[in-house]
Amino acid sequence: MSPHFHIPYAVPTALLVVALVSRVPTFLRAWRDPEVRATTLLLLWATAVLVVITPANIDRLNRRTGVANIASPWAYSFLTAFCATGLAMIIRWREAPSPRRRRTIRRLYAAYTGVVVALWTTFALADAPVPRIYDLDTYYADTPWMREHILLYLLAHLTSCAVSTRLLWKWFPQIANPWLKAGVVLLQLGFASGLVYDAAKLTAVTARWSGTDWDALSTRAAPPFALAQAALLAIGFIVPQAGPALTGWARDRAEYRRLRPLWRAVKVLAP
Repeated sequence: MSPHFHIPYAVPTALLVVALVSRVPTFLRAWRDPEVRATTLLLLWATAVLVVITPANIDRLNRRTGVANIASPWAYSFLTAFCATGLAMIIRWREAPSPRRRRTIRRLYAAYTGVVVALWTTFALADAPVPRIYDLDTYYADTPWMREHILLYLLAHLTSCAVSTRLLWKWFPQIANPWLKAGVVLLQLGFASGLVYDAAKLTAVTARWSGTDWDALSTRAAPPFALAQAALLAIGFIVPQAGPALTGWARDRAEYRRLRPLWRAVKVLAP
């Protein structure tokens, strides 16, 4: 693939950074709250993924470590952590505290921790000496251990997006707050974009197994959906926080305008 092929990583990364920074005051006030920690970690992992997968950073990691494609296990590990944290967060949103909920979340974290360990293990066992910045998934689609490495992250991400979309869809009718409802819609769209990304990637990878070149699905069709997912998730977390503040500001401005004639009258009487 041409090294000049460019995808705008800056916009979703900036949105995620804004969302993450907007969570800092809440995190500092209520860091013991599992939901606050989960949301903050979710945004942190998502930001880390985009930072690592930026082509310039992939090349920088390869050169500075001397290990070809080392960005792969790093990026996929951050993505897997993002998947686990997102699912745990949604489970906490939807279910009241209970021993059952705690067990579910612990099993979830254990499963995704296992995926991260497997990602590093398969990468260590694989022979992937040629650095690939844009097309690693399809270039190594039929390489022993790299094949498993790639499938692990795609299936973990696919599972997370599918379950998250379903849980949010079922939770949506119960939400009364309009800003939270808008945020959940954006989150659903974000996870749905992730499903499209996974479908395109898996189609291209499995096509390679039969000798078919559908690499464009992986290198050109899929990445915009990953970036869309990042942007939608960032906005989805910003809206419920920024919305009420914006509403309050608009209400204060309207009140100020309503009182302006009174202020003018007072100035005339008591200059």
